[in-house]
Amino acid sequence: MVLQNTLRKLLSSATTVQRMSCFSTSTLHMNDVKISVIPRNALVDERVHIKVDGLPKNGPVTIKASVQEGNNRFASYGCYTATEQGHVIVEDQASVQGTYTGLEPMGLFWSMKPEPFTRQNIRLLKKDVTSPIVVTLSVIEGHHSWETLFDPPPKPLATLDVYRWYKDKNVRRERVSEGNMRGALFIPPGPGPFPGIIDMFGSGGGLFDHRAALLASRGYCVFALPFFAYEDLPKTLPDVSLDYLIESSEWFAGLPEVRHDGIGIIGLSKGGMYAMELCRHVPQIKAVVLVNGVTFYSDAPLKYSKGDIQNLEFQFDQMKATPEGTDISNCYHPTDEFFIKNLTFYGEEKQKLTATLRKIPGGGSWNSSPTNSKLINKCLTAI
Repeated sequence: MVLQNTLRKLLSSATTVQRMSCFSTSTLHMNDVKISVIPRNALVDERVHIKVDGLPKNGPVTIKASVQEGNNRFASYGCYTATEQGHVIVEDQASVQGTYTGLEPMGLFWSMKPEPFTRQNIRLLKKDVTSPIVVTLSVIEGHHSWETLFDPPPKPLATLDVYRWYKDKNVRRERVSEGNMRGALFIPPGPGPFPGIIDMFGSGGGLFDHRAALLASRGYCVFALPFFAYEDLPKTLPDVSLDYLIESSEWFAGLPEVRHDGIGIIGLSKGGMYAMELCRHVPQIKAVVLVNGVTFYSDAPLKYSKGDIQNLEFQFDQMKATPEGTDISNCYHPTDEFFIKNLTFYGEEKQKLTATLRKIPGGGSWNSSPTNSKLINKCLTAI
């Protein structure tokens, strides 16, 4: 009995110590805590300065960021310790735990992931670039884990909405519906002409123009080019036509708003494969950025008036489920005949094509071949 009483006292003492490690809202007025962000309105690639004031010295605090986009919710958080002066300055202090750790001035933005009770393994995509992503920042007492931030969420000490834009207010967006061409054209302010970029996404189809809007906000004239599942374009991937892609690229390169010394092209996933193929047919293309794409013909044949281009079959039985999503790294086993090769360089006077390959973490990779390696090495030449 004596031992039980002793243990009970020890546990009670430990609980008291744990609670004392957090400041209490009963002794802290809500109005004392302020969060500020400079600037509150900014482009999504622009750094902001986040500061919390009015905290007890050396007090533990969690800063949470939340976004509602469509039916999906995303969040991130970092745990900090206030200074002797009761401040947290995110760019100067390290997060000790959260969706990011260490000194990460923009960690609250880049580390967002779906909240527990929303659809998982999805990306935060902005569909309407004429409105901002509204990020709600909340200051919460104590250090929290991911699990304790939801259902129910703790009452915040302070909140502030921050507005993140893909499109600068002075950038013009024009719907493209001329002849066979479809998509969206983004034109920066000013007289021009501007450096031109074609932007294509992947096998999900439709039109995604957030990246095009951001590039235009940085001074490029950008053509967001869909190739299926948009308006009157083909409904399925096997019906995509290379002739359409060539015609669209040549049309864009000839616009008066676009500089006539060559254009660049960005392709994500399937759009990256099409971007590489377009370099063989459109001499105005001088640079290509391939994002999580492959350099071989994959998934579906590509229709072409001079002869359809056949594809490597996707091996569905090699798909593997992982905590991060579906791993498809073993679903392709390309041989040399399927690689996009024989790129045409249009004379010594033309600047060489540049291919920048970017691998996103978790995106998977595929086995290469000597032919592919030589192609990439040849393309990696600065324009």
